[in-house]
Amino acid sequence: MNFKEINGYSMDPETLCIHICGSDSEKFLQGQLSNDLSLLDKTNYQISSYSTSQGKVISLLKIFKIENGFILVSNTNISTYFIDTISKYILMSDVKISILEKYDVLGICGDYYKKFKTKFNITDGSFYNSNFDFYYLDNSSDYISSAMIISKKDSEVKLLENVLTSEPDDCKNFNINYLSDMCKGIARLNMKTKESFIPQVLKMEDLNGISYKKGCYTGQEIVARTHYLGKIKKKVFPVISRTKNIKSGSKVHDINGEMIGDVISDTENVNGVFVCLAVLKLDSTNNEMFVERNQIKTLY
Repeated sequence: MNFKEINGYSMDPETLCIHICGSDSEKFLQGQLSNDLSLLDKTNYQISSYSTSQGKVISLLKIFKIENGFILVSNTNISTYFIDTISKYILMSDVKISILEKYDVLGICGDYYKKFKTKFNITDGSFYNSNFDFYYLDNSSDYISSAMIISKKDSEVKLLENVLTSEPDDCKNFNINYLSDMCKGIARLNMKTKESFIPQVLKMEDLNGISYKKGCYTGQEIVARTHYLGKIKKKVFPVISRTKNIKSGSKVHDINGEMIGDVISDTENVNGVFVCLAVLKLDSTNNEMFVERNQIKTLY
């Protein structure tokens, strides 16, 4: 399935931004997140994971650097738990954590995505900072051309009207950022799915979301041991159905009725194509798969 012909924009109310600042903020985050923050610059952002000491992922995050700290893009459902949990490690460090209430998150795709890039002369890199008016995070994949836009509240409509014309909007009934994340296999963990999977199962290696060189962080021992000694037997995949809305928590079975995976996200209905994420046994993805007798298949 290729979604590149879809054009439009949509708000992303399921996502919010967390600001982490203070003189010890980089050192603090280096000791908590799976990626290496020292590699961040003005042209990129990272995917990273935050895990328990047992290596089970609490949240997947997009993170970028700004002048006075870092912004972490988080699933709204898990954000309070994430902040409460990570705050326990601040101790005497100079670190301040707050939610950016004055910003909204939206997504653009297709021709809207191309015109936005042209308007603001965004050519290189996956990240763009427009003097704090908005932040741009490219979220494209082989299946969709899209970007996440973080804009000050009440200014996003004016921002888009300054760029876009009255072309048809194909995205009024679904969340572009959510679809784009699923196309890349990025799971938006929530209070039901948190602490269930190690980062490798959630494609963190595939998405360059783990550094094996930066040193210790919470859960690092388990993550590193899996990388060097273990072999994962399951991984998250975007799956599609053309006939049924699949619920999170549903079981995936093969043609013989054997359970081969779990659906871990809500379904997005993209013009009659139902898309969700499922953690599947790697040796079963090429076989016929079903959820409640409804056939599904992986996007790739």
